[in-house]
Amino acid sequence: MVLRPLLLVAMSVGVISLQKPVELNSLMRDATFKIVGPADLSNRTLVSTGTGFLVGHPVPNDPQRTYFVLVTAAHVLNGIQGDAAMLVLRVRGKDGKYARQEHQVKIRQGATTLWTQHPTEDVAVMYTNLPNDVSAQPVPEEFLAIDADFDKYEFHPGDEVFTVGYPYGLEANTLGFPILRSGRIASYPLSPAAELKTFKVDFSVFGGNSGGAIFINQLGRQYGTSYHIDERVFRILGLVSNQVTMVATGERLNVAGIVYAQFIRETIALLPAHPKP
Repeated sequence: MVLRPLLLVAMSVGVISLQKPVELNSLMRDATFKIVGPADLSNRTLVSTGTGFLVGHPVPNDPQRTYFVLVTAAHVLNGIQGDAAMLVLRVRGKDGKYARQEHQVKIRQGATTLWTQHPTEDVAVMYTNLPNDVSAQPVPEEFLAIDADFDKYEFHPGDEVFTVGYPYGLEANTLGFPILRSGRIASYPLSPAAELKTFKVDFSVFGGNSGGAIFINQLGRQYGTSYHIDERVFRILGLVSNQVTMVATGERLNVAGIVYAQFIRETIALLPAHPKP
């Protein structure tokens, strides 16, 4: 199991200090990978594609190290048939150049699923082991937003948010990097998550986007009674679950349904304290 130092970038939870700059879109890029697997074991041309991202779950009694937890939408893993899924990873050589690498991850043992699913929401998580030479950086678990973050930072309709993923399975280039896209929060109210379950973002979802993180990355945000010009607010607000459609006609809207990050936290909390060897 890969263990790496916890990324120490926060002076306080969710606020990045400008004295220790971190390019946060790049952080999300390096935490995000394509998930691919057969949708029908009898037909190799039918594949299920989604997006997953890594969260660093602190090792009990050793919080400076983290286990890798792969996070995605539950329907992504449920849509893959067979015992294994493939992650599209990137390896960076000593010359600084990247190379695409495919890596199989076991998701089932016969009829037994090896991931943990939220009891009611479209979230799945699992410990994962990646090759040591992979260019990957998990996002600290503390950056998964909860209701208190939505309330404190006064997230609201019109706020610009970002996502990295693989629309229709498309990779940004031959190296396997994801595609960064943006949209705006489109629904209100935004808390409490336990009652609302999902919120809406104004951007088009395509097959392959499911499971990608929706995050906010903003410098100088106004909240409370002032502008906080020396703070950068960074939070994963949720993950992409579905494209909203009209029930009566099936017509697609350019609106995404987002599952709250609070449910990701709840699902990670259901994992055993340590991964199995």
